[in-house]
Amino acid sequence: MERVVESSRFRGVTRVRTGWVAKISAFGQIYRLGAYDTEVEAAIAFDRASFKIYRRRFLNFPSSVPSVSEREAMMANERYNAYVNEQMQILEDRQTASATESAKPVMLFGIQIG
Repeated sequence: MERVVESSRFRGVTRVRTGWVAKISAFGQIYRLGAYDTEVEAAIAFDRASFKIYRRRFLNFPSSVPSVSEREAMMANERYNAYVNEQMQILEDRQTASATESAKPVMLFGIQIG
């Protein structure tokens, strides 16, 4: 266990011998978010987790949160990329199945014709 050396000026950040640690308390538990070289990196990690859990309620850098329209655009782009990837996978699966089918001999009434 790392011994705490000093506190931070940021919420959810603690100084330890090896650098800075980000932690967040949620759902009755404390979650360690990782160790970081700088206090600011740890504070940003806390903000990312805090935003996912609490939205804008407990942030070290509230002005760095994207606006609603930026978030909506990012989410739409992610959905589009997921859709494109899904369609590409379907095409690849069909091509693989087609190649497998074409490698089989063609049979007609139990007689190989191709």
